[in-house]
Amino acid sequence: MTTELERIDREIERLKARRRELRRMPQDTFEPGAVISFTKRFSQDRFARSYRYAAIKTDDGLWYTTGPKQREPWLWINLMVWLRGDWDSLKFHNDFVFIQREE
Repeated sequence: MTTELERIDREIERLKARRRELRRMPQDTFEPGAVISFTKRFSQDRFARSYRYAAIKTDDGLWYTTGPKQREPWLWINLMVWLRGDWDSLKFHNDFVFIQREE
């Protein structure tokens, strides 16, 4: 019985942490045609490889991202889950503004 209660307590704590994370997640308030850019780190290590991406929102509310393996569009929630931990790198760009390479 105690083991089951401990398991339930751990699950409750996990769900509370997930709820806190979802509340912090940026919301999709962008119009179709909006462009965002972001940096995705593939580890939290300070020497981790990271890549810069851009994404554009289509009329149907899906997001298309740059990158050789990104052939399918994303729902916002899925994009944010994939970007988890790198939300602070999100930048919004007005329509028709080119994203310039930072030197």
